[in-house]
Amino acid sequence: MPEARYVAKRFMSLTGSFESDSITLNDLPKVDFTVDDHNDQIRSECICLVRLATFLKAFYDFCTEKQVNVFKELRVADAFLMQEMGIASAASGFSDNNDEDWDKLLQDNDQAGIMWLVEKKHSSTRVEKFSGTLQHPNISSNITHLTIHAFNHFVYHYTNKQLIFADLQATPCVIDRKAKTVEGILLFDPMTHTTTKSSGVGDHGQGGIDNFLQQHQCKTICDALGLTASESAPSEKVDSDSSSGDDSYCENTQEAGDEGSGGMVNGGVDNVD
Repeated sequence: MPEARYVAKRFMSLTGSFESDSITLNDLPKVDFTVDDHNDQIRSECICLVRLATFLKAFYDFCTEKQVNVFKELRVADAFLMQEMGIASAASGFSDNNDEDWDKLLQDNDQAGIMWLVEKKHSSTRVEKFSGTLQHPNISSNITHLTIHAFNHFVYHYTNKQLIFADLQATPCVIDRKAKTVEGILLFDPMTHTTTKSSGVGDHGQGGIDNFLQQHQCKTICDALGLTASESAPSEKVDSDSSSGDDSYCENTQEAGDEGSGGMVNGGVDNVD
């Protein structure tokens, strides 16, 4: 069985204030958050991926029911959480923590270690972005783009207007289908905007949803599925130029050419059989 390579991710910042073109393990800045705060947010990242996969399946089922042709080779990155135990690793950003109670905390609480979001290493370094944190352009007539933007419109209604996805991006992947393989694209590192503004870093709440409603343009797939136009688009929106939730704080320490994640630093995980 071929070896699988994995990438582990953590947040660099929870405030969106860190900016750098590239970093190495030796250049990691001191963290500006607690372990508990970080772990709450990394759990939210994992939940976001689960939501994306769940809603994508519901979308495909709906398209089948309506007999609407869409791009059927969208997939969502599988991910799981791992937690450090004992002495903090150098990559965690906590190894040089000066808090004299830190060692005692690790000894007394086996849940104190930082959590990492772990995914299989992408097979390609090419990434295609379909939306930003507050930008939802859907000017392309490509069926992949039409499918993804119709999917987001579907999610808005499927969640009773309580959630939309943002920062949708994907990388090429290979899908096993019965006796053959086909080319697909793998969605990863999404964000969400929710009415409760509680889904994690980058969630702009109702303002983020309102931005989608203003920018989204229904096209052939939306029309075929009977999704209504963004009739409730507000007159005001979040300022996408000044937002701290955009991509400026996305950093990584993967091998050259590998893609990072919004607000997170990546570290390689040893090969696993």
